[in-house]
Amino acid sequence: MTDDYDELVLSLVHRMSNLQELDLSLLVWTTKTFVDGGIFTSVRRVSLFDERSFEHEFFLRIAQSFPFMEKLTLINNKRQNNKQFGKSKNKNQDLSIIEYPYLIELDLTQAQKDYYQQFLFDTKICLTNNICVNMDYQLVKKVTRNFRRNTTRKKVCERIKIMENDDS
Repeated sequence: MTDDYDELVLSLVHRMSNLQELDLSLLVWTTKTFVDGGIFTSVRRVSLFDERSFEHEFFLRIAQSFPFMEKLTLINNKRQNNKQFGKSKNKNQDLSIIEYPYLIELDLTQAQKDYYQQFLFDTKICLTNNICVNMDYQLVKKVTRNFRRNTTRKKVCERIKIMENDDS
């Protein structure tokens, strides 16, 4: 256990960047630089959990730091603070559309509905065809307005295979 995350843990992770396979679980309580711009080309699975919301800029850093990521699991029940489509926190700057070209599986079953919008609307994140997405079906219906919302109809109905997770 350490309080020196930036000095000790980040440097350790950078030294391991060429490993072929490693299951590493980091539990970070407080820090300002969890994803610090390093590029980890061998990482294929990423799980994200936080008690604070994930914003668009964070997902952009994840895409840049893990360019060959194949599976992303998101666990977060906090609403996003900056949900304006197309604009970043800096009002004069447009948001970049994020691409995850190697992503084949996305798990949002433990995520708040804002993250469903983040991944289902092509205005924020562009997913590849035939990606397997695990979601709560009732939340998908709500976000897509029962699959009638124009911004999501084509993407959800034609490009994404939704694995229903309806525990009720």
